[in-house]
Amino acid sequence: PSSSRANDLVDSISSTADGIIREISGDQPPKFHQQAIAFFSGTASFYATSFASQLMQHKVLGISTGTRPSVIPTAIGIATVAAGSWMGHLAGVGVTSAFGTIKDKYLRGSLAESILDQLPQMRLAAAQSIHEMARPLKLIMRDDLSRGERRERNQAWMHAARVCVLGLLTYKMVLRSNFFSISPSSYTHKGSFARVGIPATMNYASPSQRIQIEKLGRRWGCHTCGSRMIFSKLSTKFHGDHIPPVSVAKQMSQQTWRKFLDLTVPQKFYPQCVNCSGKQGSLLSKAVNEGMRNLSRAGGGKDGYFHSNFRIGHLTGGAVAILTTSISAQGTQTPEAVVSSSRLRVKSYQDWAQERLRKIRSIF
Repeated sequence: PSSSRANDLVDSISSTADGIIREISGDQPPKFHQQAIAFFSGTASFYATSFASQLMQHKVLGISTGTRPSVIPTAIGIATVAAGSWMGHLAGVGVTSAFGTIKDKYLRGSLAESILDQLPQMRLAAAQSIHEMARPLKLIMRDDLSRGERRERNQAWMHAARVCVLGLLTYKMVLRSNFFSISPSSYTHKGSFARVGIPATMNYASPSQRIQIEKLGRRWGCHTCGSRMIFSKLSTKFHGDHIPPVSVAKQMSQQTWRKFLDLTVPQKFYPQCVNCSGKQGSLLSKAVNEGMRNLSRAGGGKDGYFHSNFRIGHLTGGAVAILTTSISAQGTQTPEAVVSSSRLRVKSYQDWAQERLRKIRSIF
C-alpha cells in the first residue's frame, strides 16, 4: 500500500509539472518579440514601483531594515511587491493590446516598419486596455451601484488579488527574494542584501571565519550595499560584520530583563565591504559620543543605505506580465476582450492549483 501511495504521489507531481508547462505556454503563445517587450516592460514597472517605495521609506518615513518591530519593513515589502506585480500586469496588458493592432501586418512584413506605421494606434490601444482593466476598481468609491456594476467591481478586485498573489509567490518562492530587502539597509542590522551569516561571538573573526566571510562576500556581496567588490584590488575585500554590532550587543546585554534571565545577545557575522564597514564605524562612534540611549537605532532610518541595484526579485514584474496575458489568434481585440482574456487566464491558474491540491489530498 505504501509503495502504491508513493507511486500515486509521483504521478501527481509529474502531472502537476506538465500542467504548469501547459498553463504557461497556453493555447496561443505570444510571439517571442512581444513576450520580450512585455517582460521588459513588466520588469521596468516593478523596478519603478520598488524604487519609489524605497525612496518614500528613506526620505519621508525613515524606515530601514533595522526598523522595529521587524514586521514593519516586511509588511511594506509585501505591499510593494503586490503593487509592483499589479503594475507589471498592466504593462503586460498594454503591450498585448499594442501588438494586437499590428499582428496581421507584422506577420507579413518587418516588425520595425509595423511599429512605426501604427505607433499612435498602438499607444491608444494600450491606454484603452489599461483603463478598462483599472476602471471597475474605481467603483469602490461609489455606493449607488447597480447589481451588474457590483458584480463587475467584485470580479475586478478578485482579479487584482489573484495577480498580486501570483506576484508574491513568484517573488518569494521562485526568485527566492526577501520582502524586507525592499527597505533601505540599516548599518546596525541585517542589510537588504543579507543572505547567509555564520555564528559569532564578541571577538573578532578567526582566520577560518575570515576565509568563509570572504567567500560569502564574493558570492552574495556586501550585506549592506550588495557590492561584490569585483574591481577592487584589495586583498581583503570583506570584513566580518557583527550583527548586532559589538557596541550595540553590549548595550543590549545591560537590559534588566536580560540580566535577570541571564541571556546573552546572539550574534552573526555577515560579509561587509570596507566602505560600509567604515561608514558603520563612524555612525556608531558619533552615536556613542552623543550618549545615544539606543544604539540599535543608529545607522537606520534616514541614515540607512539607499540602494538602487537591479536585483533578481525585480524580474517578478516581467514574469507576471507574461503569465497574465496572451495573444488572440484573431489579431486586434477590443479593450474589453483583452481584459476578459486576461482575467480568464489568471483565474485558470487558481482553478488549476485547487484541482491539484484536491488530487494530492485524495492520495493521503
